[in-house]
Amino acid sequence: MSGFSVIHAAADGLLGLAYQSLSRFRAPSVFQSLVAQRQVPEPVFGLYLTQSNDSELFIGGVNSEHYKGSITYVPVEQQVST
Repeated sequence: MSGFSVIHAAADGLLGLAYQSLSRFRAPSVFQSLVAQRQVPEPVFGLYLTQSNDSELFIGGVNSEHYKGSITYVPVEQQVST
């Protein structure tokens, strides 16, 4: 079998960038762990999604080569658990 199956990625997807409360195992995400350990310069991540193979996940900030103008940050005020 090729690709990702439920056996290999059922818990929280490939990386799990959501809240800990959404984790099947209630485990902190990779991103939450990096922030808690102060391993990233900012508690921010950016996604650059394309239809080709050059999509990007930028952890610890954003890649300014992929946008123009300023970014509006909006705090998430409510965590919804399943």
